[in-house]
Parts: sequence; C-alpha cells; structure tokens
Amino acid sequence: MKYEQFTPEGCLPVCLLKAAGIRPGKEKEIKSLMHAFRLTKFDYALGNVDFFVKKYKKKVSMIVENESYADFLKKLSTGKNLVITSKKISKNVIDEHLLLGNVIIYLDAFYVGSSVHVPHFVVITGRKRRVYIVLDPWDGKTKTMPPDKLLKGVDELKKRFYFTPKLIQVDE
Repeated sequence: MKYEQFTPEGCLPVCLLKAAGIRPGKEKEIKSLMHAFRLTKFDYALGNVDFFVKKYKKKVSMIVENESYADFLKKLSTGKNLVITSKKISKNVIDEHLLLGNVIIYLDAFYVGSSVHVPHFVVITGRKRRVYIVLDPWDGKTKTMPPDKLLKGVDELKKRFYFTPKLIQVDE
C-alpha cells in the first residue's frame, strides 16, 4: 500500500517500517519522531532507530561513514539491538547489504526527484540490472535510480549539508 510520509521529518520512521515490512501510519510516524526529538538533539536518525528497535523488537545495523561520529553515536546509543559501525558508503557496500534485505540510505532528496536540496532517507528494495529500486517515502512512489546517481546524492549530503552518510538495515 502506498503511504506518503505525513510530516516533513517523517522519512526515516517510514523507511524503517517499510524496510521491516510493517505498515506505516501517521500515528506510528509521529510517535517515532517525538521519541527521537526527546532522546537526543545530536542525531535524528539515532533517536528514530532507538524507538524502532524498542517498539518493534527488531535489530538494526547502522553504518556511519565518519568514524569519529560513529564512535560518538555508539556512546549515545541506548540498547544492544543497534549495532553501529563505520565504513564508506559505496556501491559495493550497498550491493553487499542488499543481499541481506532492504537498505535505507541517507542522501540529498534532489537526487530522487525533489525540486529542492534537503537531507532525506529512502529505502532501496532491490536491484534490477543496472538500477536500484528505490522507495521514496516523501511521495510513496517506487522509483529506479542508477547507482552513480544515488551515490551522487550521498556525496552531495556531505558536501552541501556537512552530514555524514548512513546506511541502515533492519536485520532479518
């Protein structure tokens, strides 16, 4: 079922639910965001993942490209169901994790069709020949993206916003 994120910040809660095969909804999205905003002012993603692992009893892996920031997030992490590591987000890393299931990627929304440059999470649900199959929670649509374009969006997140890229995966 198509679901468009309800709030401007709702992309990650929706991605986590979709990646785990859980039906998203307005109330679930808002509860996740409220928890995230109360947990820490330092990292929006950490707060949403913390809510998700506690509420849905799932394990999550998060790859944070910047090693010192990954170490900082490990100190803030509140549970054992979240494993944080550091590695450069590359096509090979994405493809390797796609073999295990859906992959959530942090990038510049402009590269998935937005008319503006803003930080955004999307779910890569698969790969078909030379393109990734991407679910964009903003409009609820499934899109295709060549790996180079997706990685340009990841790179632009660093250059334009000074945000460290992340790859998040709900462990099966």
